[in-house]
Amino acid sequence: LEARFEYGALQGPGREIDEQDNVLFIGQYLDGQRHGPGKQFCDGGGVLLGSWCENILEGEACFMFPGAEGRFCRFQGALVGEWQDGEMSRAYYVEGCSPGTSLGDDDGGALGILQDEGGASARVAACPAATRARAPSSWTKARTARSISARMLTADPYEQRRVTVAPSTMPGAGEGLFAKIPLYKGEVAAYYNGVRLPHDEVDNRDWSLNDNTIALNEDEVIDVPVNMAGLDVYCASLGHKANHSSEHNAMYTPVFHPRFGDIKCVRMLVDVQAGEEITVDLGTTEHMGIPRGGIHSWMCTNDKSMT
Repeated sequence: LEARFEYGALQGPGREIDEQDNVLFIGQYLDGQRHGPGKQFCDGGGVLLGSWCENILEGEACFMFPGAEGRFCRFQGALVGEWQDGEMSRAYYVEGCSPGTSLGDDDGGALGILQDEGGASARVAACPAATRARAPSSWTKARTARSISARMLTADPYEQRRVTVAPSTMPGAGEGLFAKIPLYKGEVAAYYNGVRLPHDEVDNRDWSLNDNTIALNEDEVIDVPVNMAGLDVYCASLGHKANHSSEHNAMYTPVFHPRFGDIKCVRMLVDVQAGEEITVDLGTTEHMGIPRGGIHSWMCTNDKSMT
């Protein structure tokens, strides 16, 4: 922690840093808790900006998606809306602003966006160049073993802008994941959400049921069940559609998404052009050395190297 203590508790502006010197949070504190404007650097890239009340994100806020390596000025978009009890309750997608530009609401109002590490916030106007896509009025995270998503046919607007599903170029592979626009090294192409299951359950069942499983952590596996693999049943995330290749151009890495929570994503290892198939090595899933807050040089001073 880097902050001011009064009477044994954090007070005023400060920031939290982990053992690897990655910045976790910058903002205001009151009586030892996050309280007031701040920004939280999320696992795998992405930043939450808003106002905290007794350690809980509440009210108007936005989630800024991760960027791409070496392209710090390419703003990847954001979900702007309302958070209740620390979770996103409704939002719309905005794309086309630059870092440091605030994101306003549809009524011409403005969201308070933290502008500096001292915890100061500013009320500024909407970005006229931004393109917007209205998101559902309510998004519920999948956190239980039997719930994959409250809206299984509601596509993710960030993902929908970047990838599509089509017949794979690899014989016998069925469907594959393809870039709709040029994607760059380090960029998140798609998200891998699913049902959470314990490793033992997955390991002990028929392996024909494990076509769309990936380890989330030491305790849980993400699974898109066989009966939900079709896009007519589930298309809220498309990461499970990427096929295996020994000459893969992407890999699965841990990431946070405000709709799904802590999941995996498909992150590019190299630049690809629109129309190219995105493939992964199904035996490899690592952090790629990406710190919290990702690879935006304007967000923090972490090492932005990638391996």
